[in-house]
Order: sequence, then C-alpha cells, then structure tokens
Amino acid sequence: MSIKFSPAFEGLEEESAIRRAEVKFKDRNDGVIPINVSSGNVKLPLHPDMQERVDDLGNTFKGGIPYSPTEGLEETQQAYRNLASLLGYNGKSPLFALPTNGAQEVMQLAILGLCSQDRPFLIIEPAYTNYLGIANLFDKPVITLRRDLNNDGRYTEPPIDVLEKIIEVNRPGLFVVVSPDNPSGKELSIETLINYAKLCVKYNVPMLKDGAYFGLTRDAPTRNGLVTPTLLAVTDNDVDGIEGLEMIAMSGSKMFNIPGLRAGALLTSNEEIYKRFKAAYSTLALCANVFGQHVMGALAHWDKEKITSWLRHQQRYYTPLMDKMIKDFKDIMPGIIVSEADGGIYMVVDVRNLVPKIDGQAIFSSNEFANYASAEGTVKIGGSKYTLLFTPMEEYFSAKPAQNPGSTQVRIALVETPPKLDLVPQVFSNLFYKFMSLQYSQHPSK
Repeated sequence: MSIKFSPAFEGLEEESAIRRAEVKFKDRNDGVIPINVSSGNVKLPLHPDMQERVDDLGNTFKGGIPYSPTEGLEETQQAYRNLASLLGYNGKSPLFALPTNGAQEVMQLAILGLCSQDRPFLIIEPAYTNYLGIANLFDKPVITLRRDLNNDGRYTEPPIDVLEKIIEVNRPGLFVVVSPDNPSGKELSIETLINYAKLCVKYNVPMLKDGAYFGLTRDAPTRNGLVTPTLLAVTDNDVDGIEGLEMIAMSGSKMFNIPGLRAGALLTSNEEIYKRFKAAYSTLALCANVFGQHVMGALAHWDKEKITSWLRHQQRYYTPLMDKMIKDFKDIMPGIIVSEADGGIYMVVDVRNLVPKIDGQAIFSSNEFANYASAEGTVKIGGSKYTLLFTPMEEYFSAKPAQNPGSTQVRIALVETPPKLDLVPQVFSNLFYKFMSLQYSQHPSK
C-alpha cells in the first residue's frame, strides 16, 4: 500500500546534513573508530550549580512530573531574563520570556507565525541548514544573500545597500541574524548590527537574534564589565524602535554544555509577539520540558561574577583547540582554507584550491565526500583505524550545485575530546586524498 505524503514530506528521505554522517556510520562493523565532529553535541561537564540540580531531579520531582504552565516556570522565566541582563542587555523595555524545548522551537514559531507567501524568510548564507529546512517544511519562501569565505579564512559581509534592496523589494516577514554565526563563527560588529536594525525599523521587518553561541567568542567584548554579545548590545538606545521588532532566541546547549536537555527560550519586549507565540506554543507543545526548565532555573540566582567566570572558562577551553586545529590543517594541507572563526564551536574547511576545476568551477561534492568518509573511509594511525564524521555544507546554501560554494566546504564541530580533535586534520587529509584518488584520474599529490 502506497502512502500519499504531503508536499512538505515528499522529498524527505534522509536526515538533515548535520545528522546524516552518524546514521551512515551506524551500518559499519569493521572496528573503525569514528571521530564525530558532525554536530554540536557538546559533552563537557556542567556548571556545578546545574549539575547539583541534575543530581537532585529524583527528589525535586518525587511523586510525579507535572506540566508547567505554557509560559514556563516562574524561576525559569526569571533565569532567562537574568541571563540576558548579565550578558549586558540594557534595553528600555522589560523582556517577556517563553521557555521552549531548545532555541530551534523559537525559530519554528517565528517562521510559522511571521512568514507567508508574500512575506518570505530572510537569512544570510551560509545558513544553518535546519533553519532552511524548517522554512521548507512550513512551505515558506526563503530569500538569501551570501557572505563568502576568502582565501585568508575571513568571511566577507554582504553590502548594506544590497541588503536594503532585497528587503525593499521582497518585504520579508522575518530577518534572522546569528552571531557568532553557525557555521562560519563570524561575530558581527556593533556597526553592522546597527545598520541591520535601521533597515528593520525602516521597513518594519521583525528581527530574530539567534543567541546559541552567546559569550563563546575569542575576544569577548565587554560593556560595563560584562561579557556582552554584540547581538544584545543593539537596543532602542542605538536604533529607536528596534526593541518592538526584535526577538532573541536563547539557548543553554552550547553556553552551558546541555544540548540534550533542549533548553531554550524566546525573549522579546513586544507583548503582542509574546502573547501570540505563547498561544501557538500551547497548541504545538503545551509547555517546555520541566527537567530542562528546572536545570536552567539555576541561572535566576547568578550574578555578574559567576556568568563572567563561566564564560571565560568556556573561552579558555575552545580558543586553543580552534587555534591548534587551524594551524594543523594549514601545515598538513597547504592551500586549504580554514575559517578564522571569531567565536562559536565550529569551523569551515574549504578544499576548493585542492580540487580539479572546469571553467574555473571546482569539481567536487562535499556530500559525496562525507558519505564516503562515513560509510567506508578508513585511516590507520598508531595501530588503530579511524574515520571522520563531518557535515557537508551544500545544504547551507540555496544555490544550484554548479554555483554552490558548499560543494567544497565542510563544517567541523569542536565536540570530541582534545586527543581525538588533535587527529582531525591528519584523518581529514588522508580521507580527502583517498577520496580524490577514487573519484578522479588526476588529483593533488599527497
């Protein structure tokens, strides 16, 4: 019997790009050790305050695990408001907080509630593939503009006049800004965000600020002694009217090492947005999971010293790992391009200078390379066999294959143990040249 699926599901035959490598590797039983850098599945220790709450869950919820109100537990709401304040948010209007099951649910609410056939979803590429996927599932049109990765590893910024023309012509229902960005790691400047905010106010376009990587920057900017993400630094004090148009998608996943708790929240000073999103959430999810809410509730009692100390701790962990991996890639594979990330936990690796070209166009498929590495790739090091699970980036762009920058790019997440991360450039290099020898008659010498 054949099932007739809706148009939204007809093309869904595989998991999203960030999950695909893990799925393909599961079919192997050849003793190969996976180095899994495909998703942001952070496995670092929790802050002691959060760990204490996890350890005490059995006592806290003894006798039952009830729903919370749709608007969440009062302590959890205060935790997210306090977090924004501790990170330097100093808007003129108070914030409403709606806890959700991860920041991705905030994105779902925003795309579903603000975009339509004549009010498209606007995002800058490379764009987190799941956000593009959400828009496709909800049958919402998407418009994009692109930042490009230069040979020096730095990303360009789309010209503000080009962005304004796109907004003026297309009148988007939502403009999403991520900083530090996933996957590029680019931290937007205050000046750039002020320009974005001015356009949103001029054309009455809601802006969603994705804060999944707040505080995870190399040289975290400070305001009044606070570690202040640039996304939170632009308010009505800088651009009058932006607070009524903006939403903040907060997440505890990367900032506090709790991705599996799916702890996130919508923050906005616009009461109408809050009420409508809350009403929709009562239908879509009833409420956020109370375990995640309870653990995040610890932040309601934090002060400036505690949040600053914790984020500095996170930065001291990620920064040397990222610096070493960038250097090792360049030493092992001369000509490779590696993004010089300002923050976050990801980097982009581009092999466009190492592959054959026809009429200036690189002939390579990051999807095929990722499938090869996951399904059959093997590299012997020190008596053990390894392969690398990573995310191909063709689905981070809307361009057709021939013009798609993601065809030569992959995303790597710094989520494995440091000893395994040290192996990533060597394993990647060996897999790359083995793949090239299988695919092409001519390839760069090893």
